[in-house]
Amino acid sequence: MIRILLSGANGKMGHMMAATVAEREDCMIVAGFDFNTEPGKGYLVFPPCEYEGEVDVIVDFSRHDGT
Repeated sequence: MIRILLSGANGKMGHMMAATVAEREDCMIVAGFDFNTEPGKGYLVFPPCEYEGEVDVIVDFSRHDGT
């Protein structure tokens, strides 16, 4: 299982990525980064750089000020 951290989780592309990952069985979003910390569907969203769990990959759809 590939564990994904989604940066820019509450933006338009973040929502599209979350919907795509939800359809797969080989990966999952374990957390998100966003200035808007409203929880995603099945994962928590943290302010940028405040998640301390383990991930395999970061997918970044954030704005330049969130990177």
